[in-house]
Amino acid sequence: STVNGKVPPIKECPPLPAPPEPQKQLGDVATQAIKEQVEASGESVVVSQAPENKVVSEASGSVLTSKRGTLANLKKARLPKWMQFLEPLVSVIIITNVIEQVLRLEYQGYIQGVSMGLQESGEWPDLEAVFSVTPHIFCLAFLFELGIRLYFLRTKYFYQLASIQWFNMLDFVVTVSTVIDLYIVQLLMEQT
Repeated sequence: STVNGKVPPIKECPPLPAPPEPQKQLGDVATQAIKEQVEASGESVVVSQAPENKVVSEASGSVLTSKRGTLANLKKARLPKWMQFLEPLVSVIIITNVIEQVLRLEYQGYIQGVSMGLQESGEWPDLEAVFSVTPHIFCLAFLFELGIRLYFLRTKYFYQLASIQWFNMLDFVVTVSTVIDLYIVQLLMEQT
């Protein structure tokens, strides 16, 4: 538009800022950290010169991580192939343990009902023997699973890629406290 018949002068726009440089440093640092952790475990790796900056296992040729590498890829690379079935198996054992605990609580309610005269006896025969054995079976299964993971992952079970594995710590504490409760505290209570 014109002002008083004159065209206003064109103002120069400031130059656009230069585009930010790609953040290669973060990816390189993460890749180097993963490479060092895997090499510390005894496996030989190569960092490819491709743009993805992948860490590749020399033994298996599998890609352990890239710039967007995941902890799951690193774990899979460190555990034997047969252990891929461990996670679903442990999930089934956990669900079975929950069902067993619900049934045990129902059974304890039934026993209380019989002792108070609210129910007739004999509806759940011989379950006392079953419920005295099942905690030991589940405890040993969880202890076996913990032992396998500690054997293969060692300290990486608790601390991996510069972060603490809180759920693994919780799993460890629950399993160890269950062993202490079932095998040490129960023995001490029986002796007194």
